[in-house]
Amino acid sequence: MIDNRSSCKLATFSKIAVLLTLFALCAPAVGKGPASGPVLKGADLLTLAKSLAKFSDDLPPAASLGMEKITAYEEHQYFTYIGGKIPTGERRVVFCKPSTFIIDDHARPGDTWRLIGSGQAKVAERSFSIPAGDNAAHGMSLQQSTGLKGGSIKIDGESRHTVDVIHTAARVSGRFLHLIHVGDIVPKPKVTPNHKDDSVTVEFTAAKRIFKLHLPEYKESGRIGVSQADGKKLLASRLLPAGIMPHGSKGVKLLDRWDSSYRRTRLPGWDVGRPAGELKRLVESGAVKPGRALVLGCGTGTNAVYLASKGFKVVGVDVAPSALTFAEKQAAKAKVKVQWMVADAVAVPDIGPFDFIFDRGCYHHVQKYNAAGFANTVSRLTGDGALFLLLAGNANESRHYGPPRVKQTKIVADFSETFAIQAMREIRFEGRDPERKNGPLAWSVLLRRRADKKPPIRD
Repeated sequence: MIDNRSSCKLATFSKIAVLLTLFALCAPAVGKGPASGPVLKGADLLTLAKSLAKFSDDLPPAASLGMEKITAYEEHQYFTYIGGKIPTGERRVVFCKPSTFIIDDHARPGDTWRLIGSGQAKVAERSFSIPAGDNAAHGMSLQQSTGLKGGSIKIDGESRHTVDVIHTAARVSGRFLHLIHVGDIVPKPKVTPNHKDDSVTVEFTAAKRIFKLHLPEYKESGRIGVSQADGKKLLASRLLPAGIMPHGSKGVKLLDRWDSSYRRTRLPGWDVGRPAGELKRLVESGAVKPGRALVLGCGTGTNAVYLASKGFKVVGVDVAPSALTFAEKQAAKAKVKVQWMVADAVAVPDIGPFDFIFDRGCYHHVQKYNAAGFANTVSRLTGDGALFLLLAGNANESRHYGPPRVKQTKIVADFSETFAIQAMREIRFEGRDPERKNGPLAWSVLLRRRADKKPPIRD
């Protein structure tokens, strides 16, 4: 269980609030010269700062972040992550608690990044400072460290309140990477570029914590790790979210409960360490042919790795970052490529269409609180004729233990709007011992996407 109070102190956030009221704009500018660009209001940022002080059931307004739409969000004891669309591209905001922001913008070549404050700004080389009462907001442009050429920082000559970051060569990448910090001890980031994949690693120490972020191009998820100054790990390096995660106090507790299942020495009982027999039967019989595949609730990745070994192009999704850390190692050991994503099964990003979706045990948990959201996901991410193999707990089981159980009529009701059932039969879930055949009763359901139904529109 996470103690919200331990993540940030009220006094620190009051300083951040003072800082944020100074900001009027913090976004890539568009058009001729540095005068154009979307506006970010100080009052909106003040609201954002207050909301970051505690877990919230509501997402911050996209406009307060200079975004048109928030597409990824996670609250955590040590950070808050917000990703989304800006008018000229995409933006990542990683708030490293209690007082450091990493802003990673992917805009158009030749765009201008602008920060406006209401006090006189000071600029030295690629760093800037804006007074905030007894404190100061210290920021720095990190793209020089990434190897981008032709960038420059200047102060607006009229207002003296503006910091512009301009790439003087129009052909230069429009990526803008900044650190903004409140407090006397300013982090000194170490920035390491990887020119092979255009990724950047940023490492800095703040509030006696060492934060390490790996930030690839926006189309891929980044990573974050946190440790104490003495090197003891507080948060093992893990993927950042690709979608909107459950949030608020209840959502954070739910995520921690799922993730903690994979932080123990012994993996959870549903992770049997080998591909599901039903999946192997259909793939090896040719009933399911190689194509683009999505594994929902992929856990440590056994089924996703199996599909990749059979020629599928696979995306594995799970809400537990620790499970995906195992999955990454499995894929590397098997020498196969799988795209891993931290995301909620009812809020997977628009990454379809897929030819095949597989779920062993995700739906039977999700259906208790959002069956419609799950059905929307599999419908939205499939095209005409796509197959969906569902393995779920069976309500006909007489024993009083095992996974959640679902009635046959409910499965039909949840998916019949956009899927036709090809086969539905009773099986038993497999356990770690392949010789034991008396696992919990389950449904094996093979569904085909109907061509006469259009996929639903995501909310």
